[in-house]
Formats: sequence, C-alpha cells, structure tokens
Amino acid sequence: MGGHAFITAGTKGLGLKVTEAFLKLGHSVTVTYFRDNNRANEVKQKFADYSLHIVQADVCDKNDLPMLSKKLHIHLVQLIISLIMQGLSSLNERNC
Repeated sequence: MGGHAFITAGTKGLGLKVTEAFLKLGHSVTVTYFRDNNRANEVKQKFADYSLHIVQADVCDKNDLPMLSKKLHIHLVQLIISLIMQGLSSLNERNC
C-alpha cells in the first residue's frame, strides 16, 4: 500500500474524483463530508474494497478540528497530501 491522502469534501464532485484516483493508486484515504450522510454511505459502499475512512466534519468549525485531528493522527506518518476541495466563495459565505 502507498501513502495516505486526506481530502476534505471528498464524497462529491472533484473531491470524489481525487478520492477515487488516490484509492486506485493504492493509497489509503481519509475524506470528510459536511452533512450528506446518504452520499457518504454510498461512497463507502462503492469503495468497500479499498482503505477509505469517511469522517463527518465541518472544516470551518473550530470545534470539529480537534476530533478530525485525532482521527488523522493515526495516519500522520503516511500522510502525503492534504487537499481542501472548497471554493473560496463557499469559505467566504461561511466566514471561514
């Protein structure tokens, strides 16, 4: 197995494409999603044969960051890339 990738908003759109690419290259991947539990479950089922960890977290909420940090700490040695897949307009709207 390769390294580990951390991808925020990794269950939809471009984030999902990046997630899929890393998984198919043999990396383990941790992805976050904001609130679409159904979509997260669909992605989990689609990639059930891969090393995929899905975490519900709001990366703009400082209260969620310690929990996310603890989950990522497990993979810190392998962490090869961190992608934030959120547009600047989205961040501005949410005052991140």
